[in-house]
Amino acid sequence: MAEPLRTPYVTRPEARRRAEAFLAEHHPSGHIPIPIDFLVERAHGIDIVPCHGVDDVVEGHGFLSSDLSTIYIDWDVYHHRVAHRYRSTVAHELGHLVLHAALYRQQQLLSLDEYLAFVQQCG
Repeated sequence: MAEPLRTPYVTRPEARRRAEAFLAEHHPSGHIPIPIDFLVERAHGIDIVPCHGVDDVVEGHGFLSSDLSTIYIDWDVYHHRVAHRYRSTVAHELGHLVLHAALYRQQQLLSLDEYLAFVQQCG
């Protein structure tokens, strides 16, 4: 059996520092609410795509493809636009891009099944 992947540990202060640096660069006005859709889709060219069954398979409501081009989000969360859940899921997946882009690029995760297999092997 292959050795489990180890996600580089990022401390809470380091994650906060990176998030603040990201926002300073991409949303310098700091106005609330943060235009998360704009930051993801337009500023980074990442598509947000609804997908049936994400909630049933992953521990969240979305996942980021390894080519960093797509955030798949649970169909119901996307279409019902439960504001806090939708926005926090998109922001969470963007956080994966900011913190772990190199790890994602090493994988070939373009489907829900591939993502689940990846998550299960991470320690």
